[in-house]
Amino acid sequence: MAAAVFSDPVAAQRRLVREYVGQRYPDKPEAAHVSRTCRALLDAVLDGQDAQLLRHKDHSLSVLAVRGIGALAQPGKWRDRRGFLLAAAGNAVARARLAASLERAVFHAGPDGASWLRSRFDAFHSHFVPLAQDNLRDALLASGSIPLVLDAVTDIPGAPSGRYWDGGLVDYHLHLPYQREPDLVLYPHFADHIVPGWLDKAMPWRRARSGDSALDNMILVSPSPAFVASLPNGKLPDRRDFPYYGQGHAARMRDWRRAIAESERMAAAFARWAEQPDLRQAGDL
Repeated sequence: MAAAVFSDPVAAQRRLVREYVGQRYPDKPEAAHVSRTCRALLDAVLDGQDAQLLRHKDHSLSVLAVRGIGALAQPGKWRDRRGFLLAAAGNAVARARLAASLERAVFHAGPDGASWLRSRFDAFHSHFVPLAQDNLRDALLASGSIPLVLDAVTDIPGAPSGRYWDGGLVDYHLHLPYQREPDLVLYPHFADHIVPGWLDKAMPWRRARSGDSALDNMILVSPSPAFVASLPNGKLPDRRDFPYYGQGHAARMRDWRRAIAESERMAAAFARWAEQPDLRQAGDL
């Protein structure tokens, strides 16, 4: 969640950290249970301050989701499994084939109306939906609804009817047309490379390469391999930690808080460097 659109972004970020770290699940939870838990998490993080996200005078907010089409248009657990298998098979042949299964949905609020994304730039059809009080939570939940882990979010107000999931299926590392922006684009990221879609993770040849015009004006800021290796389990915290720790919630929370503290230290180091940039240090803060 973009904390910058709150009047007190630090407090919003702290609420997100508290609620996200504090999640507890039984072994092998049903998707409906995970969806309910995440919706409650959103309520706690938003804290009744929805209007700040929708009407910020300086910052724009874009929330990305995907809408299922074709085999993914109809509900049903086994239909979903079959639909995503077909989507993965098509994507393995060519990323453009994924457009037969998924469409991009851009939920937007703020001054620019997501104008820089509106001219088509890839194979995916895109829907642009203004964020409002009646669809904010649905859009935010859809943007993180991992297929088969959470339920699809259905019939979001203001958007085309249908079923919506995590936008990372199409825009995993946000390989977007940044060259349309006249200025530099700062991209804080968890990896030192750009993978277009979630299904491309196992295909290193799909990574964005030097010479890609979308990256010409992008400055990527990411943790170094040495930093990641220093964290608990030698990796960034992620959803795989839930089954790894099982019902050892206290141990997971302890290790996540340690990783968060190290990330805060890294952020402070970057802020100091930004005040007095030294390119000799740019490779390792």
